Amino acid sequence: MAFLPRASCVSAALLALAVGAERAAAQAPAPATALPATPRGASDTNTQLYDQGFFAQYNLTNAEDMLRRLPGVSPILDGAGGTNQARGLGSGGDQILIGGKRLAAKGQILQTLRRIPAANVQRVELIRGTSGEIEVLSEGLLVNVVLKEGVNVGGAGAYELNYRFDDLSWSDVDGLISYANSWGRLSYTLAYEKNLWTPLGQTPTGGAQDYTRRWRDELYYSPAGVVTEVRPQRWKREHHKQIFTANLTYEFQSEGQARLNILYQPHPTKETDVTKLSRPALLGVPAGRAEELHIRRTRRDLLDIGGEVEKRIGLGRARLIFIHTRLALPVHDFRNRYEAAGPVEISRSDSLQNTGEDILRGSYSWTLFKGQEVTLGVEGARNTLAQDLQVYFDVNRDGRLDTIAIPTAHAEVAEARGEVFANHNWKITPKLTLESSLNVELSRITTNYPFIPVRTYVFPKPRFDLRYNITPRDRLRLKVERLISQLDFGAFVPTYNVVDVRIDAGNPSLAPEDAWQYEAGIEHRLAGDNGTMEARAFYRDISGHIDRIPFGVNAAGLPFSAPGNIDKARLYGLELKAGVRLTALGARNAQVNVRYLVQSSSVVDPFTGHARKMKDPYASELTLGFRHDVTSRRASYGATLYGTTGHQLVSDIRNLEFFSRGPRLDAFVEKALWGSATLRLEVYNLTRSHEYKQRILYTVSQAAAGLQRTESYEEFRDRRFAIRLRGKF
Repeated sequence: MAFLPRASCVSAALLALAVGAERAAAQAPAPATALPATPRGASDTNTQLYDQGFFAQYNLTNAEDMLRRLPGVSPILDGAGGTNQARGLGSGGDQILIGGKRLAAKGQILQTLRRIPAANVQRVELIRGTSGEIEVLSEGLLVNVVLKEGVNVGGAGAYELNYRFDDLSWSDVDGLISYANSWGRLSYTLAYEKNLWTPLGQTPTGGAQDYTRRWRDELYYSPAGVVTEVRPQRWKREHHKQIFTANLTYEFQSEGQARLNILYQPHPTKETDVTKLSRPALLGVPAGRAEELHIRRTRRDLLDIGGEVEKRIGLGRARLIFIHTRLALPVHDFRNRYEAAGPVEISRSDSLQNTGEDILRGSYSWTLFKGQEVTLGVEGARNTLAQDLQVYFDVNRDGRLDTIAIPTAHAEVAEARGEVFANHNWKITPKLTLESSLNVELSRITTNYPFIPVRTYVFPKPRFDLRYNITPRDRLRLKVERLISQLDFGAFVPTYNVVDVRIDAGNPSLAPEDAWQYEAGIEHRLAGDNGTMEARAFYRDISGHIDRIPFGVNAAGLPFSAPGNIDKARLYGLELKAGVRLTALGARNAQVNVRYLVQSSSVVDPFTGHARKMKDPYASELTLGFRHDVTSRRASYGATLYGTTGHQLVSDIRNLEFFSRGPRLDAFVEKALWGSATLRLEVYNLTRSHEYKQRILYTVSQAAAGLQRTESYEEFRDRRFAIRLRGKF
């Protein structure tokens, strides 16, 4: 974390490189791979075009490989790897499009790019302004992958064979195979992937979901600061994800097409942690030694089907999109303690969650006047969750587990939502454009909880995005919009708390967060296709912020909490981004991508009445990436550094937690072999990604004070390696 104060040095270095790049572009003749500033036939400078001639200098397998070569695009790809938690489809969209359209699926865009053969891509467009041809309201830079006519060339396949291992003696083999072809007007891509490696997130929230192995040194302290228990722990995850995908496109004889995307993903995992317990005696000799074994088996069976039909009708284009998602999540959890007297079963739980989402969206777009495009549409959605939960504790401490009575052991939650929307793209002058939209959403939430009424919400959601081209390479952007959060139905139902071995209540009266966001940004595009530099300031005023709140008193007379809505919260900050080619240093095929975010937040804690930060935002985040393609040797290498300062915070009725982490460094080297084969070595977490947590536990509540104990740990993660053999057939 000590490196983050040097972010100003990084920015200064990038600025110097940018100035040097512009001077080099102005003084030197255009390279053989120089690109036009706009697509052929375009009349503005909002779009940069990269065609097959540009990408021919690299040894590429798929569409993701192509995008990684463009400055400023890698951070967008890294951010697209997670699950899309947006509310429905919405008018704002993904930053990565295929054929000018969002993918009719949620959370599949990166997988889809990896399965599109590079030979099937006609060009890549980087779009920085409004466009009537694209229904998605842009969020800064849009990346549009344009496929060749007929979408696929015949018989293009790709394979990937991975040998994965870490520095703690684990190893295994997995891989990917995909095949694309066309049959008349029908084009298709089929793929199968086996993945034995949990992906690493950029900013993990607590670190529980993104590593294979870790170990920690944990200590418990008395209120007087004396160590009362030593708890070293070893943890591992066995991760077996299989991914089956199919993407089909049918071109109509007249203008238009239909698309279908199918994903099936069975994903069983087994998490095992072993904790040794010892209590220091008065003379320094450990006493009361025991060992806890905790095993958690989970299986996530995901089915995601999405489709789109587009047809030119009359003066405009009609689109119909649907998404059907189902997720089954059974979890079996148990904890045993092994003492000198023998094994003791501490707890056991079984839960099954079935969630679903169905979305149907129709829209019609046409040119209203010259320079003005209008889209009108309607969207309907239904989200559901059904959960069965059984929990067993040794309540009487007699060595036998007792069934815990849960009034809502079977819980059901459903939301039916309808939305009408209107989008207007207006090119007011050659320099000034305005994107505006108005969505009106009607939501109805029902549960099977007794005495909980049906709740209905109406949310008007306006959005205004004004952009002014100061010069052909400098753009000012101002944006105002109202945001409504997607509800996590898992917060509505009771859950088993693994850490404290208890049942946490759900809140069936939870409402979505309602926020107004204000943004101002400026972008400078370097001459000669040498990259971009951006700055964005933002302020978010949140009503009904979701966090934990007091919720009642249990049978023992102690207060307990649940997720709930807090009246007000604020989040504001500054984000700096740059993607720069190192042309000034004589290395045009080398690039640096940097993102630096500094932010602050404020909310009144419902347990203490004092102001504090929000739960998740770090004080700052830094991503610094470098990549160099040595085309003369058909090789590439690079590295990415991730870091944060500050902490994440959990404030609950009986505990206060602070979580922080150290920097993580990843690197790769890649070399083309024979034909299309490429050998790649990837190294993750060279710094072991130390993570730190302090937890303050109160006897009754934070408000009543009365400290029970303090817990702290430092955690380390495995270094991970992958040797990849990739190629085409």
